Amino acid sequence: MHPLLLLAFIALISIASAQSPLANQEFGVFDFDLRGSNEGEKLDHLSTIGFDGIVMSLDEPNDLASWKNYKSSRPSTKLIAGYLIVSLDNPDGINSSHTTEALQTLADEGAQFWCFFSKNSSTSSDGLQAFVDCVAARAEEFGLDLNIYPHDEASIFAIQSLEEAMCYIKQSKASNLKVSAHLSHEIRAGNGHRMEEVLRAAGDHLALVTINGADIEFVNDSLDWSGTIQPLGKGSFDVRNFVDALERVGYQGPVILHTFGLVDEPVRHYQDSYNLWQTWMQTPRPTLSIYPAPNDTTTVGFSGTLELSTDLKNWTQLSPQPTSPLTTSSNQDTQFFRTTTPPSSKSE
Repeated sequence: MHPLLLLAFIALISIASAQSPLANQEFGVFDFDLRGSNEGEKLDHLSTIGFDGIVMSLDEPNDLASWKNYKSSRPSTKLIAGYLIVSLDNPDGINSSHTTEALQTLADEGAQFWCFFSKNSSTSSDGLQAFVDCVAARAEEFGLDLNIYPHDEASIFAIQSLEEAMCYIKQSKASNLKVSAHLSHEIRAGNGHRMEEVLRAAGDHLALVTINGADIEFVNDSLDWSGTIQPLGKGSFDVRNFVDALERVGYQGPVILHTFGLVDEPVRHYQDSYNLWQTWMQTPRPTLSIYPAPNDTTTVGFSGTLELSTDLKNWTQLSPQPTSPLTTSSNQDTQFFRTTTPPSSKSE
């Protein structure tokens, strides 16, 4: 049975779910331009908005000093992830005293180890694979997963998209490899129109997501990120569709607001983006995915409540049991079986 046939008989009217499936996940933010002259003032600004935590660079000694100041200013501060750049030009850098302290800090804080892979002129796929495996082994010494951070800019970074990262993850024997999805970098990689496919490619390896407003059109491989990193609600790209895709793939993990290079005053864009995210979390959109099943059965995956039109009298719901003759609530797949041939006028 063609999936579109079922659509002729279903009226998707309302959704009863009070929250998005992502509502209980951490919503954090980069610490790029938090207001304040010191770490304490920056955290005061952050706490008035409501973010669950921060992500930040731990790549340099002064970054670790900043984290210590954050922690001493507000001991309850949540470090969701810390990122480092590892370089094929300096593979022994992963064993340095600074990297050791950074990894231990991440382990102590229960934070994710986020990693950029910097390339060199002689980078080969085999060499990069060996380096990924080496960094994963180093992370494992601290009980950490290695979360690959795909980053655009071909002249600098060796892994630039989620699907590229997955090639190395699939080839690796390491069991502690993860990947993050960054809307801005995936748009610049040309994947903006297929984000759900990209997310599904990560499967259970997806462990962190960054989000922001963006434009459909952008300047690729440019240091100007104004087109692909904007406050939520800005730009021509439908970011809400990206959120819907995260819900459909069942993502469960932190979502981070990306704020690199924003020109708006922080007091405005942080609050505006946070408010919009909370609105999205409290008013989830109905989602309906339809795919064929054997024996003339169509399976409908949805979250919330479907109010079914009376034209469904020729359909029998198999599972779960409806809460009323014409309404069903579910967070699981629901099957409808065509019991009689629908009128031809309805199937055209």
